[in-house]
Amino acid sequence: MSISDRLASCPELRDTASWRRPAAYDSDADIQTSCEEKERAVIMYMNGTALSVIKKETGLIKTEVYRLIERCLTVQPDGEITGFYGLIPFKKVKGYVRVAPLTGLAEGKTAGLSGAFMQLMAQVPQLHEFVQRSAIRLNAKKTNVIAREIHGGFLKRCTKFRAANEYPFNTGQKARRALQHYIEKVLDVYWSSKKTFDTDVVRTGQPRGVSLLRPYEEVECDGHSADWPFVLKVKDINGEWIHSTPMKCYLVLVYDRRARAHIGYSYHFGEKNYPSISVARAFASTLIPWKRKTLTLPGLSYKDGAGLPSGVIGAARAALFDSVYADNAMANRAKMIVRGAGRLFGATLNFGRAGEPRARPFIERANKTLEDKGFRKLPTGYKPTGSPEAKKRAVKACEQYAVTVDEWEQILDVIVANANVDPNSSLNDQAPNEFLAIWFSRSDSPIRITPSPESIVKSLYRMEFIKHIRGGGVSKRSPYVQMWGARYSNEALRKMQSWIGLTIRLVFDIEDDIRLARAYARRDGKEIDIGILHALPPWHLTPHTLQQRLEVQRATHGKKIVVPAGADYLQTFRAIRARQGRDDRGAVNDLIHAGEIQNIAWSGTQSGDLRKRVGEGCWISLKQPR
Repeated sequence: MSISDRLASCPELRDTASWRRPAAYDSDADIQTSCEEKERAVIMYMNGTALSVIKKETGLIKTEVYRLIERCLTVQPDGEITGFYGLIPFKKVKGYVRVAPLTGLAEGKTAGLSGAFMQLMAQVPQLHEFVQRSAIRLNAKKTNVIAREIHGGFLKRCTKFRAANEYPFNTGQKARRALQHYIEKVLDVYWSSKKTFDTDVVRTGQPRGVSLLRPYEEVECDGHSADWPFVLKVKDINGEWIHSTPMKCYLVLVYDRRARAHIGYSYHFGEKNYPSISVARAFASTLIPWKRKTLTLPGLSYKDGAGLPSGVIGAARAALFDSVYADNAMANRAKMIVRGAGRLFGATLNFGRAGEPRARPFIERANKTLEDKGFRKLPTGYKPTGSPEAKKRAVKACEQYAVTVDEWEQILDVIVANANVDPNSSLNDQAPNEFLAIWFSRSDSPIRITPSPESIVKSLYRMEFIKHIRGGGVSKRSPYVQMWGARYSNEALRKMQSWIGLTIRLVFDIEDDIRLARAYARRDGKEIDIGILHALPPWHLTPHTLQQRLEVQRATHGKKIVVPAGADYLQTFRAIRARQGRDDRGAVNDLIHAGEIQNIAWSGTQSGDLRKRVGEGCWISLKQPR
């Protein structure tokens, strides 16, 4: 179809105001000017200007105008036209389309497959929909990880449309590499449709004019896995040290753009990505006054003036940040983070795509500084670009320099706190804490200060749920509520037989003791306060947080763990893992991930019997992972 016929059948294409438009065509001034002339020629044609007039004013001949319009009207995979992006020199607007059929392809052959995967996607739209849906759902992960996870489901769907001797089954990798490349394109199109078509443009607010900002006006939040393997040690049931496997952790930082200061942080043990509770802890640490830790490791010390601003600068205590720049990781998009940052802190959340550090350049640079001046200076630190032997030496040194959780927290706190007193060239060689102290003492710019930081932190950790009251039936069980694998009830709820099936609102403090929940029963549009619900056995004795319960459930998922009648799940878990830790380092990892499991008071016959069931001498003191 010619351009004139296409415009006649779809007149709305002439509306160039709705076309996609780049912020700039090129950094080169000559190329920028040339593209602007081409844009003017295209707009003139769409407005009905004669080609002779276009040639006279822009110098572009008829064939060149048609070529540019053809590029601009090329439809992209997301269904939209290319728009003015088609005027960018050498920009690819249309991919290769295979026409030749795949016949006579030998098993495992790689040559002659150009365009085969795209041809398959075009012929079978159901496969494209599956890949697109799966890629968007798992977009927080790397594309190779996404391809590995959905490859099996992709091949299963291919069996409905292709025989065993046809593509992709007649190739060595079953089109897995092509699937990964296709996922990259799908995600590029998905994110470009969110803000701009050009995938090279960072999709979040840019830190332009940072020198004009005031402290706490814009902060960046991101998690980083440090190049620092370490081994943690705890004591077993006999009081002897048992060691974990070489571990890594995610350091979640809140970093102020103007002052180049670390204003809050938290951490999370494990190879997998950090959870939303780690982000909430990092936010909370900006309000909780920082205090120096009691250092027990030799050679470890704070510099003069080191610390987070909330602890060393009086005016910075209870200061609230105005906007947060973070990537689109699931931990940052969680409801508790969106609600906490927006409603409690009164801040604006600005999400950018993960894997594009240009959107958050300051915290990326801060992470590199912590690596170079902190973690890699440790006996177990190493450079990722170094030789494999260096990494092996670092892992081997972990055993020699094993530390407790408390000692590990000391190292982490000293590294982050000392970074705030190192001179920064962007601050005229002032240290971040020095800059903040001077700024707060001299500036009249408004800073939002909360009168009750403790209430904000408590509200940040508060979660509410609407559940149904369960019970009755054949078993005639008393009314209860199911939450996180535990049953909750109290005397008032057990008497509400007629309320079974109705809804109830539960309020938890997930960083406090989740054995307790405030409950409000709902009926006829009204709520009735029925008091505090208590977790029933086996989650009833030991105080624990939500993360502790989830970590214990994860560690015991699919594994046989028998909790005696009346015993406590966490105490039984700790006794079993502490006993197994002498021969199995994975059991020590489970103990560390579960955090501190407090002792329970033993008194009376029932408690004495319980102590015999769980085992004596098995109490291990660990800190809750932060």
